[in-house]
Amino acid sequence: MGRSQAYGAPAMTDAYLDWARGFHGHAFRRRSAERNAAFLLPRLEAGQRVVDIGCGPGAITAGLAQRVAPGPVIGIDRDAAYVAAATGQHRLPNLRFEEGDAASLPIADDAVDVAFLHFVLQHVDSPAAVLREVRRVVRPGGLVAVADADLEGFLIHPRSAALDAALLLDGRTRRNPQLGRQLPQLLTEAGFDAVEFSVVPNVAIGDAVAAVSASTTARLEAPAFMDHAVAQGWSTESDL
Repeated sequence: MGRSQAYGAPAMTDAYLDWARGFHGHAFRRRSAERNAAFLLPRLEAGQRVVDIGCGPGAITAGLAQRVAPGPVIGIDRDAAYVAAATGQHRLPNLRFEEGDAASLPIADDAVDVAFLHFVLQHVDSPAAVLREVRRVVRPGGLVAVADADLEGFLIHPRSAALDAALLLDGRTRRNPQLGRQLPQLLTEAGFDAVEFSVVPNVAIGDAVAAVSASTTARLEAPAFMDHAVAQGWSTESDL
């Protein structure tokens, strides 16, 4: 949710943004190139120029920079707090972070070899517009790697009516909750060819359901989230 404002969502209060960074930031910092960009790593080579769009606090970006060194890597995010945190934490000679919008990248035409977008397009106003901008900055013959979610692919057992309702609300917090299945068409329409597509289900069974429920409960009970959800029309206070 921190990135939904970063890419054109309705205005959010400082209280909500601060809460979102704290609530989601620890999970963002646990991400890594080895885990979250594993499908891209075999295609990376030393010297490539890489952009990580929607980089957040930069955990994945730093791993990409290590893989392509001495090739330059730039992480771009609209959230100035994430950019500052990434700049302070990840200090590599071939890595920098910059504030910017995914739909208007501060990068010249054909300037990068590889673009990476991790769970960004589900939050933007226009995934098609972002991918057209990506097409502009990636050189002919370059590579674009996109990982994103499709909430209908979240397999949970056992389920409850309350958890189902909470997950339905989670879909409302994202502009494009079924974005995953649309990726091949979106990439083709943006001018990319040789599109490779795969699906990895998100599964929570047994004890893992308790973790999902606990995280969801913590979010629903947070005053900043409740106020924002009601203001956005996602839910009512009584339903929450």
